[in-house]
Amino acid sequence: MRGSITNIKKTNSKKKEGVAVVLVESVEGVQTNYTQATLRIDAKTYIENLQGATLRLEHLREGQLVEAWFDEQVMESFPVQAHASAIRVSN
Repeated sequence: MRGSITNIKKTNSKKKEGVAVVLVESVEGVQTNYTQATLRIDAKTYIENLQGATLRLEHLREGQLVEAWFDEQVMESFPVQAHASAIRVSN
């Protein structure tokens, strides 16, 4: 999934690592499998920038362009819902 982060909602968690739900919407002119995706992000989600530097959940912002990879289970609703195994931030 490639697109822009349009919403970030941090969820309450007693874990050390942050947990969030992020809505990503496709950008016009960018080919992608889905037009929108609701992604669950947790300590297992790998987040990096284009240079390969590791980022944290706190680095994600609305408006950022991202590429996201899902775990195998995808709920085929609208928008699709999945756990993000990895996210690459483009800007």
